[in-house]
Amino acid sequence: GIRLVQVEKKTIAAAPPSEWSQELRELWSPLIAGDRPLVVVLATQSNNLTGLPTANGAFLLGQFLADRKQNVYLTGSDELSMPEITMGNVVFLGPMTSSRQLAALPIHEELKLEDKGIRNLHPRAGEAAFFEDSGKKQGNSEDSFALVTHSPGVNRKGDVLYLSGNHVSSVTAGVEAFTDASLARTMVAKMRKADGMLPRYYQIVLKVRSMDDTPVEVAYVMHRELMAGR
Repeated sequence: GIRLVQVEKKTIAAAPPSEWSQELRELWSPLIAGDRPLVVVLATQSNNLTGLPTANGAFLLGQFLADRKQNVYLTGSDELSMPEITMGNVVFLGPMTSSRQLAALPIHEELKLEDKGIRNLHPRAGEAAFFEDSGKKQGNSEDSFALVTHSPGVNRKGDVLYLSGNHVSSVTAGVEAFTDASLARTMVAKMRKADGMLPRYYQIVLKVRSMDDTPVEVAYVMHRELMAGR
């Protein structure tokens, strides 16, 4: 088993990296550039079993990052330690309240995940104050919302990316938005500022239409820039 892992790592290291779009590089650069390890954290349930949404998302991320970042570590939210957050960058799959360490980080949210949807804490003219997850629709499809939050780590060192939602499909849709070139292009175009740069920290609301817990349509809804020092 150890030998197989060694061979696989050498094979990945020797293989040329897969082509990423410019937008995907812009989204991921703060998280994978430099020497900080990347810790992928799966929200774990009360029975200590990893939930289906986080397991599916972790599989997609593993495929996506395999030839781009070597020091990637996987852990559950109940095993995550503060030193891991301090020393690395973090991608968290599931509600951030699943980890007491991450929940303790100061995030000046503009958008907040609640039990039935996403709350717009400071709605602007023409914006909805609440994005409510709906029930089953005709044809057995379901509409829900995903919340993406990119915030600073401890003492503003490192980066934390939360891909969260109340449904299996919402978490998976968040992962797809950060691994699919077309979705990334849409998000980056919406978020790009007048100077051509992206916000350093931000939140994004995505609308997700799913069937059998699988996203079949993911659409950008809105975003907010977050101020790290506010």
